[in-house]
Amino acid sequence: MNLKADKLEAPSQLKGYHRMLRVVAGSSDETIAVHSPVLGRLELDAGQILYFAEPIAGFESCVRYVLLPYSLAGREDPTMSWLQAVDAPFHTFLVTDPWSAIVDYHPEIADAEVRAVQATEFGETTILGILTVARSTRELTINLQAPLLVNMKCGVAKQVLILNSEAYSSRARVCSLP
Repeated sequence: MNLKADKLEAPSQLKGYHRMLRVVAGSSDETIAVHSPVLGRLELDAGQILYFAEPIAGFESCVRYVLLPYSLAGREDPTMSWLQAVDAPFHTFLVTDPWSAIVDYHPEIADAEVRAVQATEFGETTILGILTVARSTRELTINLQAPLLVNMKCGVAKQVLILNSEAYSSRARVCSLP
């Protein structure tokens, strides 16, 4: 049996999404210093680290990340977050819950993927989509074919290829940027 995300009543069940980002795996007294090319020097709580069961495609040397609030002009945007790599090359992704970008999103996730993030059911996970900006067209897109499946409770995540990937794009248009 494969799990379907359309059991969620998006976006109403995602209202607490951003609050969950702040309570990842607990807190610790240990901090890790990271110099992010995007966010500058950061002091990260080691207890907030997400461990990826497998590296994100194209970033095989990194499996540790931290989710950080996204803000623009001093205003926090609760629908987006930074996914900051803790290991070199210290890359940064902009991520969002896919339903804030594409309301009619119904990914099918294999049971094995849910188990890979140490969850026993789909409801224990959060799905995040990686956003990108096309330099030539200035369009903001989201990867709906291979979202990030995150178990916030234990801090384990994985990029997954959804079972119904042919129905979605890896560069679904969200909007044009100025």
